[in-house]
Amino acid sequence: MPARLTTYPPDQAALVRILDEESVYTIGRTKECEICIDHPSISRRHAELVGMTGDLTSWKLHDIGSKNGLRVDGHLTLKASFTGSVWFAVGDVYCWLEMIDSAHAAQAQGGVDAKRAHSRELSAQFTPKLDIGTLIPQALDVVLELAGLERGFVLYSPAGESLRVRASRGMDVRD
Repeated sequence: MPARLTTYPPDQAALVRILDEESVYTIGRTKECEICIDHPSISRRHAELVGMTGDLTSWKLHDIGSKNGLRVDGHLTLKASFTGSVWFAVGDVYCWLEMIDSAHAAQAQGGVDAKRAHSRELSAQFTPKLDIGTLIPQALDVVLELAGLERGFVLYSPAGESLRVRASRGMDVRD
């Protein structure tokens, strides 16, 4: 059974990944890890999360030589097995592993794929030779659309000028 892993790094946005059973995921700080969490309490290669299928899908988590260890249910451990949803911590980052069915996994992955495709389409619309006055509002529009937000603003200060709002959407911003 697939799983959804949500990590909650302090002072950062949560990271959500859909995990396939019968796969091995390395958790760490480097980009080479399947689950990259950029937080100082996490080692470059901190732990492995392995999906195991059989009569009942289970997940195994084990430390691969980290400095700050793993905690499951508040207890420091080198390895643990899960057959249901569970909270655990990798260094100082809390993680929620929840079992989901294949239909939910496919739906979630479809949403991720659609968002990536849309992001590529929007990125292709940027013209590299635009002046900054045109580029800032265009970038704001893209960010708001990808984030699903209705309003926002950009502060910008060219050399020698004071910081001020250079673009806004959905709000009354006065200089």
